[in-house]
Amino acid sequence: MTGCGDNAFMQESLSLPLDPPDLPRDSAASKAALAAPLAERLRPKTLDEVVGQDHLLGAGQPVRMAFESGQPHSMILWGPPGVGKTTLARLMAQAFDAQFISISAVLGGVKDIREAVDKALLAQGNGLRTIVFVDEVHRFNKAVKSYINQQLRRAFVQFLVLPHCSMGVKHG
Repeated sequence: MTGCGDNAFMQESLSLPLDPPDLPRDSAASKAALAAPLAERLRPKTLDEVVGQDHLLGAGQPVRMAFESGQPHSMILWGPPGVGKTTLARLMAQAFDAQFISISAVLGGVKDIREAVDKALLAQGNGLRTIVFVDEVHRFNKAVKSYINQQLRRAFVQFLVLPHCSMGVKHG
């Protein structure tokens, strides 16, 4: 009899492979992949695996057109947790063969933005693109936001992400 604590039963019931595909069972990469949180393991790997967001990702829609054109652009992604903002940014980085830099405005500041800009400019000098993903950008103060806006004029991509906003809550 199998119970809730039986990992093999849980994996089977969720239709997840016990071993990550294309990795030897005992490899370090396989063990690391299995140790990743379930949400990370289930994260879509391609744009076609994304469920929902048809108003952005459907045929002829803005983000789908950016993917198909090969021309990433700056954008603001807004919505509640779990709707795919980070996933979409990672997929764009993958699709455009760009380095992906993630910054949390809760934990970071202008120093982190400057480091990201420096990395992006270095990559640009080597012919590579960069996608900078700033989560919770509304938490930055006005000076940091001004600096970000100045950097948007440079030739790299900036993703700004806002959380789901409630009625009556002012986000600066």
